[in-house]
This record gives sequence, structure tokens and C-alpha cells, in this order.
Amino acid sequence: MLNVVLADDDFIVREVLRNSINWAEMDMTVAASAADGREALDCCLELEPDILLADIRMPNLSGLEAAIHLQEQGLRTRVIFVSGIQDFDYARTAVNVHAAGYILKPIRLEEVIAALKKVRDEIEMEFDREQVLRRMREHLDENIPLARDLFLHNLTLEVPENDGDLDEKLEYLALPFRSDEEMAVAEGELDDYRELIRDKTEGDIHLLNFTIKGFIDRVLNNYQAGGCFTLRDGVYVILFNKKCTESHKVSLIFDTIGSMLKEFGGLTMSAGIGSCVDSLRLAYRSYKEADSALQNKFFTGPGSLIHFGDIAVTTAAAGGTQENSRLIRLRKDLLEQLCHGEEQRLREILAGYYSCAGGSGLLSREYVRGRFLELVIASYQEFCKTEGEAPEIFDGYVEAMGAILRAETMAEIQNQTTVMLLKISRYFNTKYHQRSSAAIARIKNYIVKMRNRNISLADIANEAYMSPSYMCAVFKRETGQTLNEFIIEDKMNCAKDLLITTRMKIFEIAQRLGYEAPHYFSYSFKHYTGQTPQQFRTAREKEADAGAWTGPGSART
Repeated sequence: MLNVVLADDDFIVREVLRNSINWAEMDMTVAASAADGREALDCCLELEPDILLADIRMPNLSGLEAAIHLQEQGLRTRVIFVSGIQDFDYARTAVNVHAAGYILKPIRLEEVIAALKKVRDEIEMEFDREQVLRRMREHLDENIPLARDLFLHNLTLEVPENDGDLDEKLEYLALPFRSDEEMAVAEGELDDYRELIRDKTEGDIHLLNFTIKGFIDRVLNNYQAGGCFTLRDGVYVILFNKKCTESHKVSLIFDTIGSMLKEFGGLTMSAGIGSCVDSLRLAYRSYKEADSALQNKFFTGPGSLIHFGDIAVTTAAAGGTQENSRLIRLRKDLLEQLCHGEEQRLREILAGYYSCAGGSGLLSREYVRGRFLELVIASYQEFCKTEGEAPEIFDGYVEAMGAILRAETMAEIQNQTTVMLLKISRYFNTKYHQRSSAAIARIKNYIVKMRNRNISLADIANEAYMSPSYMCAVFKRETGQTLNEFIIEDKMNCAKDLLITTRMKIFEIAQRLGYEAPHYFSYSFKHYTGQTPQQFRTAREKEADAGAWTGPGSART
């Protein structure tokens, strides 16, 4: 209800106005009535009514003077004047004091009601407008953080136009920057983010990102270091102002953020830091460097703080680099070693491969990822050549391929590759122990059986149902000597027996043992025993004559 004060020195006029108008119908009530201007002013100062309906000419203080006093006191009371035609000069002054209405005498109620309704509508309209503006101000205050984030987002990711009001916007958004001062940009990323949100609902994910953003804002506010916005889930862009662009200060801030994340839920964050630029308008340049630096998290691992100036700004081509040539050699060594089942040696070669592939940081991460995928594929193919498809190896192969494709760091890729290759190596190792004895016996029997012929490794491998390289590796591991060493040892021991127990000529013994050239047999025998065949026979004959010879079996050395 609007409060109205009636002021007129004529009692009858006041009563007629009070009793003849349906005030409630107009959502109004008469709060007081006054017989002169002074009384009217006192009522208004006490009640602060919405409307004063007053005669211009009254004793003690005119209605006009009362209105002027109200204006000076800052009251928002609307004044409707009632006056005769002869009061034109007063009317002109009424305009100057922003009178809400002017009614000429003799008073007609319909004119008074119309003037009151007009003022009521104006008051309600003004009230609604103020209410709307108040709500909008409240809403705007609530959304200042969003406006601040959007401003920083646009400033950082786009080349800004020459905006002379940039400092004014910074002040309005309460951001601790000046447009013409140095600044730097960092990009932080939660480590293992996909794993972190794997089983979370959409609401949980939103809450997590909102909380992490809150942690960063709190730290930046404590240090008065700058501002932050969320680039996407799990990734946050931080703008450092002039006083916090030095490396040790940036590190301190990220250490503080890291401590909060660890305490919150054992989380870690990696970050790329761009170079310092001369003004806020160049933030986009520093951001590009920060984003580039963060990509090296692939090589440095989780929890890394990577400054753009510390990384090698180069991209090695897939071919023609020294690293590429060495990778090819190491890959060959790995594939050869894989089927030997020697875990320690395999780990040593893998360490060299990892160092070459990722240690320098010169190769792009997708090239490195491709190299490891290729290595796992080649290893599986090498396994299938001799073993076919084994379910446990195939499952490990599929798992490793998927994990390498999803991996976000070099360490994850190395781990998956190591697991896969060791799985194959251990498979071979177990299988060696199961069949090596029979295989070695079959190989030795074949060599003894065929000692009168000049057999090749391929001949022996066919008999053993193995590839030559695999056969040689198995024989060496199980016997401690190479296949060639065993062949020579068998021939030489047989030669000793024949030299001692028979009168066969040297060239006949050479033929018996598969040597096409007798002189080559003599050379091999001397190299093995330190004596020529004839010297060996003569020495044994002398021993026998002297009684030292007790039988052909003891002559073997």
C-alpha cells in the first residue's frame, strides 16, 4: 500500500478527499493530514510517505516550500499540487521542483483520482525497475567469477584487438594485472585423469573439477599471483602477473598447489610454463609455449614442471637420425634375444632401447609410440613363428597394444612393452626347461652319428626341428658351449681314440671324421690338443711302452 499525506488549510477539502476517494481500491492509504505547510513537512519527515497531496498556498509554510524542503532532505516523496489559476508563478516553480502532478481548483475528484493513479503507476514502474536492477546486480555479482574466467579464456587463447579499456576491465573484474606489465602463462594438467574419473558420475566429475579450480584460485589469491580458468576437464590455464613470473616463485606456487592436491586425494599435476612476455596482450604467445612444454610430460612423467626454455625445440624426422639407426639395431638385438629366455640380458637391451627412444626428447611422442607398437607387434610375430598362437601370449599382446595406444607418458609405454616382452621371454624359458634335455640329446646323437660327414647348422636344425639361431641359443644355454665347440670336441676325442687304438693312417682318420683335407684335420687337431696327430700317437706309444698306458679309455684328455 502507498502512504499518502493530505495537506490543505481548508478542513472541508481535507475531509472530502479523505472520505470520498476509495483509497484501498488504488492500493493507497491516508497516513496523515495537515492544516498547513509546516505540519505537512513534519509529517513527511516522520512518515516518509510515497505521495504528498498539498495545496500550494497554505499558512506558515506553503506547499511549494514544503516540497523544496523535502527535495533538499533527499526524500523521494512524490508531490501533487492543488492550486488556483492565479497561482501560475507557483505552478512554474512546481515544475522546477519536479512536481508529480498539478490540479486546478475547483477540485474535481476524478482529476484527483487520475493524478493519484498516474503517480501510483510511476512509483510502481520505478519500483519494478529498481527491483529488476537490484536482482540483476546481485546476479552479476554472483557471475563475476564466470565473467572473469571467460575474459581470461578469450585473452589467452585469442589474439586480442587493441582495446584501450583493458585496464578498466581488469579493475572491474578484480584481476591483479596491468595490461602493460610482464606476465607468463602456465598450463596444468591432472595426471592420470582418465583413470581418475573412470567410475565417477557426471556430477562427481563436475565437482572434482570445480574443487581443483577452487584450490588453484585460493593459492593464486594468497600470493596475489594472477588468475586461472578451466580450459577443459582436468586442464587449467594459469596467468602469472609481473611479481610472480620468476622460476622459483612459479615453482613455489605449484609446490603449494601440489601439496593441496596430494592432501585432497593423492592427486598430482604436471605443468608446462611459457616464457615471460612484455604485456598481457601477448598472453597467447606464452600460452602456446606452455602447451608445447606440457606435451613433454610424455617423456618426463607425472608430477613434472616443465619450462619451455628447458626443452629442446626440435622435432627429429622418422628417418635419417642417429637415434633411428640405433633403434633399428637394438630392435634386431631384442628380437634375437627374445627366444633365448634370458631375462637379465633382455632387460639390458630394453634399457638401451628405452634410452634411445625417449631419453633425448628429440623424437616426437607419436613417433615414439609408433616405435613401441612396432616392437610389440614384431615380438609377437617372432613368437608365432615357432610357437603359433598361445592364448596367454595373445591376451597379453592385445592388452599391451591397447595400453600403449592409451598411454599418456613414456613410462607407461615402457612398462607395457616390458611386461609383454618378458611374458614372451619367460614363456620360452619355461619351455626350454621342459624340452631342452631331449633336444640336446637329439642334437648330440645326430652330431655323433654324422661325424663322418661335413654337416651344416641347417642340417642339425632340421633334425632338431628348430631354427638355426634358436637351436644354437638353446645348446649354448644348456651345455655352456657352442654347437661348433661340441662338434670339434666330439671329432677330436674320436680322433684320439682312433690314433691310440688303431693303426689307421692320418688321412684315413681325417676321412672317417668327415675332413676332406687331411692337412686341415692335422691343423685342427694341433689347435685343439697342442700336438699334431703323429706327435700325439708317438707320445702315447711311448707312454704305453713305459707301462704308463693302462687302456685306451684313460688316454682321453
